[in-house]
Amino acid sequence: MKNKNKWSYFAALFSSFLVPTLAQADDIRLYNWESYLSESFKSDFGAKSGHTIKEIYFDTEDVRDSTILAGRASVFDVIMMDTNSLNFS
Repeated sequence: MKNKNKWSYFAALFSSFLVPTLAQADDIRLYNWESYLSESFKSDFGAKSGHTIKEIYFDTEDVRDSTILAGRASVFDVIMMDTNSLNFS
């Protein structure tokens, strides 16, 4: 995905429901695939928003899903989802 498309995606996501919460935080805690966001994207995002992205990585959808389903999703501001739903099995 091009950085411009990522910026548009995040801008839409943040403006829809995260802006009031993030306006109070300097860091955005993102639960994400490793190497998904480029350093230039994170730098551009920080310059445009005033917030720093702090990434915590998962390596499989099962790890991500088990973290969410175990009730630990609240420690993240944004969780990267690339499928339509959580794997509940």
